[in-house]
Amino acid sequence: MVIAFIQQTIANRIGSEKPKEINLDFSLINDERMNENTFYTILEDLEEEMDIELVDYAWKFETVKHLVDFINKHT
Repeated sequence: MVIAFIQQTIANRIGSEKPKEINLDFSLINDERMNENTFYTILEDLEEEMDIELVDYAWKFETVKHLVDFINKHT
């Protein structure tokens, strides 16, 4: 399931032990644990695992929902 994989990937990168706290409304740009480098690293991790281009579309991803919708549409 896409959301579970994204939750785990984000949680690992921001140091959260609770992937479920990464819900669809989770902000990829306004969370204090996220910075630009972390954001792009997460996208690169997801690209590698899911075989999809995400970094070029980074400007579209404000929340986890935006990211999930994009991945579901393009895979």
